[in-house]
Amino acid sequence: MATKYTNLPGVFLDVLDGQLTAVPSPGDPIFLILGTTEATVDANGNDIVYPFTVDSPSDAQALFGISEEGSLGRACKEAARGGATNMRLWSVGTKDSGKREKYEELFKAYDAMYDQPVDYVVPYGVYLDDANCMDLTSSESETIDTTTDKDTLGLFYAEKINGTWEFAWWFPNNVVSPAYDADSTATVSPNGEYDNTRGPNIDRTTLTITSFHEVNFAYQLAEFCHRGSSIIDMRLGFIGVNPPLNLSDEPDFITLPTQANWVGEVPQDTNGDGTIQVNGSGLLGNKFMAGRAGSATTAAYRLGAVGGGFFAADEVSTAKRCFLDGNELKDANGELVDIGKYLSVMSSWATVGTGSGWQSSAAATYAGFVSTLSPQSAPTNKSLQGFLTVLGTVAAPSFDLLAGQRYVGLINKATRAAVITDGPTAALQSSDYRRLSTMRQVEECVDGVRGVAEPFLGEGMTSAETAALDTAIGSKLKSIQDRGGISGYDYQVLMTPEQKVLGEATVQLKIIPAFELRQVTIVVGLSAS
Repeated sequence: MATKYTNLPGVFLDVLDGQLTAVPSPGDPIFLILGTTEATVDANGNDIVYPFTVDSPSDAQALFGISEEGSLGRACKEAARGGATNMRLWSVGTKDSGKREKYEELFKAYDAMYDQPVDYVVPYGVYLDDANCMDLTSSESETIDTTTDKDTLGLFYAEKINGTWEFAWWFPNNVVSPAYDADSTATVSPNGEYDNTRGPNIDRTTLTITSFHEVNFAYQLAEFCHRGSSIIDMRLGFIGVNPPLNLSDEPDFITLPTQANWVGEVPQDTNGDGTIQVNGSGLLGNKFMAGRAGSATTAAYRLGAVGGGFFAADEVSTAKRCFLDGNELKDANGELVDIGKYLSVMSSWATVGTGSGWQSSAAATYAGFVSTLSPQSAPTNKSLQGFLTVLGTVAAPSFDLLAGQRYVGLINKATRAAVITDGPTAALQSSDYRRLSTMRQVEECVDGVRGVAEPFLGEGMTSAETAALDTAIGSKLKSIQDRGGISGYDYQVLMTPEQKVLGEATVQLKIIPAFELRQVTIVVGLSAS
């Protein structure tokens, strides 16, 4: 407390400690972070309204708490340690919420936020490989009891009724050939478990088997980024995977056999026809990252195609978005729309926080760190050792395999710890957008063109205005190239007579990325003299 005169007026100084923080700038990348909290009111006693804008990361951590796994406070702290400053938080439940409830709350949050400005998205405490009935055998799915199992995801239905989203889940007894009993109104039908806890007004008798869809947290995130990128601004999503075992038994994490089983085995295409004949296991065998063949008791993913993948599909009218089992869409070049390009999957777990800290996926810290890099600078081979301590001893050969299946990881090297192994997206290896650095360079160019084109909306489509638009776009792209953001570009502003009548214009943009250096080969020879 400052020393003051008792009676005389004056200007007094009170120097406070322990509050050093980065003040968010409106121009900083916007983070949307979604997690759980027990808090219902803010520091002033007012109801918390979401999205909650973070002015002080330390205050947000105090408000939302850092004691519980999956909490918004932890997520905020981890992202801030990586470099995030401009954060929006959104609650998707409490510490007692199951994964199905979190999926529903994420569904509502993404519905509200898809048309808002966002750059980076982190759903905290949910993972690529969370349990799903379609990853089980038919006999395992048949035994699911929704009254006790709140975490396993089933087939999903969403409908907005009287302005409120309502949801239903169905767990088929036969995952290979599901059959839905549309006439049954019982809680448990003869062909599977039905859960409409948060959809009491849904008329089950009007639903059919095509009403329900397989869901996944990573696909949900990629679809949100794809939808928002199409109309507002490009955004990137970051998600982790489950740890090998319950981290309350931490020594088991670093047991080499446990670790090896967690990493798993790569699936095999023994026929060389692009489909899997022998399924993989662990992270290397995850169906979205590697693909999966079906059997008499297990469901295939995308007909067993090697690499699995995340692809845009037809929009479902009731849900107002697409699902991973829909009819896949193609772009103007006839290629499938690979929405894995918006997604980064972090395979490593770490100890974060101060003191003993806590164990968490490194996805949030990685996202924060990526936001601090210039677009042409890839995260590959950069260290996070000042932000976290890597758990486990996964070695370079395993990380090489994981990188081949499009995972990001953290490895401890001889001279540096927590080094980022690679910077892929979750797009297939055949995609032009398989590198995160490429996506960020495209993001800068696309958002830059959007920004300079905005003032021309509503103006006349005269030759002068068209020329001014062309000049503005060229100047923006040149400025990006001059600072090393891209290697080159070409563009053309097109307005056909039909487009002029409709008030439309098309910008055809070709970008030459500043490709990252990924490998250096040293060739050594000996000489007698």
